[in-house]
Amino acid sequence: MYFGHLYNQYIRSTKQDIYGKTLVKIPYPQYIVFYNGTDKCDDKTELKLSDAFINKKEENRFEWTATMLNINAGHNRDLMDKCLALKEYSGFIQLIRDYNKSLPLEQAVDMAVKEAGNWQCLGRFLQKHRSEVVSVVLMEYDEKLQEDTCFKEGIKEGLEQATVSAIINITRSLGCSVEKAINVLNIPASEQEWYKDIVIKKLKL
Repeated sequence: MYFGHLYNQYIRSTKQDIYGKTLVKIPYPQYIVFYNGTDKCDDKTELKLSDAFINKKEENRFEWTATMLNINAGHNRDLMDKCLALKEYSGFIQLIRDYNKSLPLEQAVDMAVKEAGNWQCLGRFLQKHRSEVVSVVLMEYDEKLQEDTCFKEGIKEGLEQATVSAIINITRSLGCSVEKAINVLNIPASEQEWYKDIVIKKLKL
């Protein structure tokens, strides 16, 4: 979706006609994901969109590949050596995690900001925007709080969205009614009306 939006912007900015007979040339896509989570991950992982397909076929006619690079401390050393800003960002996150082992998160972030304040790339920015950085990191980095408050809700919401998508997919692929698609998925009777209303609204969009 992100690249589709970028391509749309590119075609508009270059004033190309996608409805004409001439093939419209577009820039070659290279999709890189930087990973700095806490799960174990290889230096480089290829992520394929086809792994998410509901009706996956042996011979895929459409594929989209993302290269995920692990930027945690100790990974992708060559890349880090070539990009000091990325290396320092990785080190900054590791500092927070190390301090957080013995200090509350807020203190850990504050200590990390102080220590990284003299670094070549991040230092000047951290000194100038210290309070904003602490606020943003606290808001986005508190994984424990996020898990405690959002885990169950996230699972529920994710399952609901997946179920809605499955109903729509069955309705369109089999050309059947929404009610029949709901029955195919054996959705509990108490939830059927709710899913029916949501799916009908989405199909009308």
